[in-house]
Amino acid sequence: MFCFHTEIIPHPKTVVKTLDKILALCYTQAMNKKLVYLAAPYSGTKSEMKTRFRIINLYAACVFKAGDYWVYSPISHTVPIAKAGHCGATFGFWEEFDLKMISLCDEVHVLCLPGVEKSEGVSAEIEYASRIGKPIKMVRIPTNS
Repeated sequence: MFCFHTEIIPHPKTVVKTLDKILALCYTQAMNKKLVYLAAPYSGTKSEMKTRFRIINLYAACVFKAGDYWVYSPISHTVPIAKAGHCGATFGFWEEFDLKMISLCDEVHVLCLPGVEKSEGVSAEIEYASRIGKPIKMVRIPTNS
């Protein structure tokens, strides 16, 4: 016969209080994380764009896993939308939205992939972030060469 032992089952009010404490802790930890805007060059050949998309997403995943930041990546977030909705995939199409996102973020990380110095979008993102006083971190990824 299966029976419950009331002495090991907490009272519902105790469970609710414990859950409230856990939720409050999670909320506090989430509110202490900084939101990072991840700028990176994307345009290029199909092969370059595919490689850059993968690198950008891997970097964003690493930052998320480290646990100190939330990441907004315009490439990660808007490229799938642009493909699904057949809307523009250029910085010009997304510029107003991207600059708004920079204003909402705590800092900007610039992923220094090949072509970063020639990227119109990254240049505009850096210029805007500087103008509104956002900290900018240049992220260099080691290569085998």
